Amino acid sequence: MKDLNDLYIFALIVEHGGFSKVEQKTGIHKSKLSRRLATLEKNLNVKLLQRDARQIKLTAIGEQVYQYVQSMLLEAQTVYDIIEQLRDEPVGSICVSVPIEVAERQLPLILPEFIDKYPKVDIKFIVTNKRVDILKESVDIAVRVRQNLDTDHNLVMRHLGYTESVLVASPEYLNQHGSPKHPNDLGQFKLLSNVENENQAWTFSNAEENLTIAVDPFIKAASLTLLTSLALQGKGIALIPLLRCKELILTKELVVVLPEWQLPRGNFHIIFPSRSGSLPASRVFLDFLIEKIPPLLNDMQQI
Repeated sequence: MKDLNDLYIFALIVEHGGFSKVEQKTGIHKSKLSRRLATLEKNLNVKLLQRDARQIKLTAIGEQVYQYVQSMLLEAQTVYDIIEQLRDEPVGSICVSVPIEVAERQLPLILPEFIDKYPKVDIKFIVTNKRVDILKESVDIAVRVRQNLDTDHNLVMRHLGYTESVLVASPEYLNQHGSPKHPNDLGQFKLLSNVENENQAWTFSNAEENLTIAVDPFIKAASLTLLTSLALQGKGIALIPLLRCKELILTKELVVVLPEWQLPRGNFHIIFPSRSGSLPASRVFLDFLIEKIPPLLNDMQQI
């Protein structure tokens, strides 16, 4: 394909009525403009302009070419306008990966506001507790809650807050079996864990010591709904995020076990590719999560 810039220069010369004004507009010297026009006429094998000392005038074929060039430039400008609109206006589709608990407990509290504010943004949620390869699966944003922060150098990480975990049991279970006085006593009780690993160790800390206890929960499940239900039915002591059981603690349906000991906190964070080049739909959802999640976490864990 020939250099389309020559057609653009030709249109500028016609539009401004000569080389001097085009030189002022573009900074391209008149001699170079003249050479570019001559190259275009040579490539097309036609005379586009009649020139004399005082003015330029389109030839008959030049008039037709100028009309086509104007249409071409208009279409090109439309492309830039569309891209600019997409980049400035939050429209389109994004893909977001979220853990099951976040999708079921936190997002329902804030997502309706986002939907009302940005009705032209479509969101596909991948709801899973498994790690999702963002780049491989074309995910725009991944919400993660883990003890350790992600440190993938190809992605951007934004920390939004912490999630607390507690050991809870029903009053009936504790009345029947007693309460552990120390983490070392946990081996004497039925345990329910939200971690699915076979060999588990729970870490505890207080003002005086840190210790790790090997445990063997008889129920291991990533379903916090299942664990909470079993704990409420007096089937054991459950390891559950405070986000899930706060209201049950306040209503005394569940009791915190070993309240003077702290368990490791989860890091609530989001992972995403660089914002450079991202569309507004992705940017506004990122900003929305950054604004809404921290106060939500704080409110849902205040006892």
